[in-house]
Order: sequence, then structure tokens, then C-alpha cells
Amino acid sequence: YAESGDGLALRSGRWLLTSRSLLDNTLPLDPRVTESLLEHPVSDATHYQLHDIEADPDQEKNLVETEAETAEALRAMLIEHRRNLARPAQEVLTPERLRVLREGQGEGQGEGHN
Repeated sequence: YAESGDGLALRSGRWLLTSRSLLDNTLPLDPRVTESLLEHPVSDATHYQLHDIEADPDQEKNLVETEAETAEALRAMLIEHRRNLARPAQEVLTPERLRVLREGQGEGQGEGHN
């Protein structure tokens, strides 16, 4: 997975799917980029390109139309990856929580142990 501005890329084996959301001034994890992925079908060649980088290392031939099933599978993986990146951490380590964890380690006991 790679991200630069509004450009995304995902490689799986020989396949490389790239996407451009055509948005200005995007930052990492900008939700507008994910929304663009959801709004534009993979058949939209202005937003997606699929390359077989083993057969076409210079990425000259866009295979989005001829390999639509592969392109759609990679698009789904790309969407899921971005959603996972944007999820908040399950547990926030506040200074107080870190102190409790450190004290527990020093005593050989973690939180929840008696």
C-alpha cells in the first residue's frame, strides 16, 4: 500500500491497482479520498488503473476493463485498508494508564492480578 496526496496504490502479487481521486490539498487519511473510492466504480478509467507489473513493468497498458474482477477485488482491499487505517486505537494510553502499567510491571503484577 502506498499513498501520496490523492493517489493510492495497492499491489497484490503481479497486480498493481492505482487510484486518483482528483482532489486538491489532500492529507494522509483524508476521508474525502475514501469517499471517492466508494463513489467511483473501478471501471472508471479516469480514477483507476490496473497493471500486470510482471507482464508490463512499464505500466503502459491499463487492464481495468479486461481484468474487471481482479480490479474490483483490489479496490475492495484498498477501501478496507483505508478504513482500518482510520480506525481509532482500541485503547488510549493516557499518562495515568501508562503509570499504572509501569507500576504493575515493577511489582511483577499487571492490572487485574491480585
